[in-house]
Amino acid sequence: VDELRALSLVVERRFRKLKREKGLLDNGDLLRCTYEALSKHPEIRAAYAGRFKMVMIDEFQDTDQMQVDIINYLTGEGGRALCTVGDAQQSIYRFRGAEVEVFRQQERSIVAQSKAEAGAAGAKRIELVRNFRSHSEVLRYVAQIFNDKNGGLMHGFLDLEADAGHTGAYAAKNISRSQAFLVVGGSVEDRTRAKAEAIAKRFAALAQAGQPAGDMVLLLGGMTRAGVYADAIRAAG
Repeated sequence: VDELRALSLVVERRFRKLKREKGLLDNGDLLRCTYEALSKHPEIRAAYAGRFKMVMIDEFQDTDQMQVDIINYLTGEGGRALCTVGDAQQSIYRFRGAEVEVFRQQERSIVAQSKAEAGAAGAKRIELVRNFRSHSEVLRYVAQIFNDKNGGLMHGFLDLEADAGHTGAYAAKNISRSQAFLVVGGSVEDRTRAKAEAIAKRFAALAQAGQPAGDMVLLLGGMTRAGVYADAIRAAG
C-alpha cells in the first residue's frame, strides 16, 4: 500500500506539471479553482451572490461537498435562489467523489427550513412519486427488495407509483412477468451454459404465449460469454 501511495503521488505531480506546461485544466481543476475564487475572494463572491434569480441543480444526488459549497456561494444567503432536483436511489457517482449523504443533508435542511417558515414563501420539499417508465409489477418487486419499512435494503426508500396510463407491452398470456433461476455447482462454463439454456427456454415460452421476439432483450455484465447465450437462443428457435 505504501508503494502504491508513493507511486500515485509521483504520477499526480507529473500530471500537474504537464497541465501547467500546456495551460490545461481538467474537471477537478475547474471545480477547485471556482471554489477557491469564491471562498478566498470576497469581491468575487459578492459579484455572483445576487446575480442569478434562480439556480437549478439537476442530479443533485451526484454532488460532493465542494460542489454544494460553490452552489451556496452562487445562491446567496439561505439558498433562496436555489432549486435542486435529485433522487438518492439513482446515486451512481460515488467513485468520482459524489456523496449521497450530501443530498440527504440538503433534504433534511429543506424540511427543517420549511417547518420554521410555515405559512411563508420559504423552502419546500416536493416528492415526485409517479413513475412513467415502469409498470406496477416492476415497481412492487423493487419495493419488496429495497423498502426499509418492510425490511428492505435501502434506508429512506421512496416507493413509486406507476402512471395509470402506462399499460406496458407485455403480451404473453398465462405466464408470469418474473422468473428467477438459481444455478450452482459445476465449472463457470457449465453454469453459463445452464443459465443460457434456461433463458433461451424462457424466451421460447414467451414467444409461444404471444410476446413478440423484438420485445425481448438480454442484459449481460460483460461480453466474454455472450456467444454461449446467442447459441442457446438460436437453438431454442
